[in-house]
Amino acid sequence: MTASVSFIFGILLGAIVLVFANRRGPDAGLPASKPTTLGWLTLAFGLTAAAAFAAAAWLTTGSEDHGSGLWLISIAFGFAAVVDGVGTIMKRDRHWPTWAGLVSGLAPAVFWIAFAAAHILGFGD
Repeated sequence: MTASVSFIFGILLGAIVLVFANRRGPDAGLPASKPTTLGWLTLAFGLTAAAAFAAAAWLTTGSEDHGSGLWLISIAFGFAAVVDGVGTIMKRDRHWPTWAGLVSGLAPAVFWIAFAAAHILGFGD
């Protein structure tokens, strides 16, 4: 249940940031001349998701899960990075912060999608 809430929170966070950042940025049809605020936010979301994922994996040993809050952070910020990254690329900001944030957020997001699909199909538990 908390993972679902974290997923929805991440999607909403990404969408809200896109809406508010939509007021600023390059004009429609013109590529950005330098990285936009939205590109930098994508980088921040992606790095936060990747760092939380790595820290949670490091803190989880055996049957003890000391990183459960970090797992949820990696879900939320991973999906926020994907939503913002796709939106930023569609706005023609294709600078390195956007791509780095999208890739670093996509790694945990793909893991969680595969994890959920395997659990739904009965491969877990």
